[in-house]
Parts: sequence; structure tokens; C-alpha cells
Amino acid sequence: MPKKTREEKILARLRRLEQAKQSPEGVAPMPNSTTAEATSSAYNIKNLHKTEKIPEPAKVRTEVVDYSYVKTDLRKTAVLTAAALVIEIGLSLFLGGKSIF
Repeated sequence: MPKKTREEKILARLRRLEQAKQSPEGVAPMPNSTTAEATSSAYNIKNLHKTEKIPEPAKVRTEVVDYSYVKTDLRKTAVLTAAALVIEIGLSLFLGGKSIF
């Protein structure tokens, strides 16, 4: 089956939109051969005007996440690591290589 052209995709989208408008619950019924012929003859790419706008799909909503807590956690980790290193170096210099045990 060959790929659909842009015009065929536009026509199919217009058909689906019109079927959705005509159906009572907003769900388009499955077209049978007589309705498919009737709708295909009603739409023609030459009949489309450039002023008609095709509705765009809904945009995906993105959330902005605040990662400021990561910065504070990294700062706390750095301070505690530096303090542990200072204590170890101070003990090693103070004891002069002697063992505590």
C-alpha cells in the first residue's frame, strides 16, 4: 500500500472532523461503502480554501520542576566531606602516625 499524500491526509482529517460533528456522542460511526463514496465525493482538495484552518492537536503540558533542593543537598555533602577530611588530617598530624588502639 503506497503512502498517503499530504492532500489525502488533510481530506481524511476533514472527514473525521465532520463525522465527529454529525455523531450525537462525539464518536464517529464506522463508514460503510455508501457513506464513504458520498463523503469522498463531497471533499476535494481543490474545494479547500486557504482561509480554512485545520484545528491543531492539543499541546502537551510540561511542568517546571524546582531543583533548588539538589543544590542545598550538594552543598551540605561538600561541607560534611570537607569537615571529615580536616578531622582526619588533623588527627594524623597530631598523633604523628601513632595508633590509637
